[in-house]
Amino acid sequence: MTICEKRLKRIAGGEPFFPGEVVAMALELLANSKETLRPEYPETLPLPGHS
Repeated sequence: MTICEKRLKRIAGGEPFFPGEVVAMALELLANSKETLRPEYPETLPLPGHS
């Protein structure tokens, strides 16, 4: 568990925090995660009037 994760757990437990601190840690965790967040788009778009 990283320092970031430990700090987030303490914050979740009620410890006071700065909002920017949480945002910075969340961004770091997202950047270091193995999964990338990519939206899934349909290959073709439905035509109006067709179902």
